[in-house]
Amino acid sequence: MIAFLEERFPWLALNQNQDLDVSGADVIEALERAYKSLFAYLPPPAPDENETEARYRTRAKEIYERDGGIEIDADAVVSIGDDPGAYVAAWVWVAVKERGCTDVDA
Repeated sequence: MIAFLEERFPWLALNQNQDLDVSGADVIEALERAYKSLFAYLPPPAPDENETEARYRTRAKEIYERDGGIEIDADAVVSIGDDPGAYVAAWVWVAVKERGCTDVDA
């Protein structure tokens, strides 16, 4: 069993004098050690795009959102730019009299 594991997983460095339990408990323990040591050297995964977009939405709401003035939907479009930052789509309310017209249908 050790030869099988060493052939397929050379980084395990199993002890040749180790008696393997027929139940495979020793193998499982060795694989868990290998798994932990392998992933200890890997960088943490990059945040997924949806998580990054969600953070931009949240921050945009904290900074810019005002009830009745600027509103940002929970699923607002986020456009991540080449420069550090992103555009977050928002709704901006413009009252009829603020647009320079008095005619509601204009």
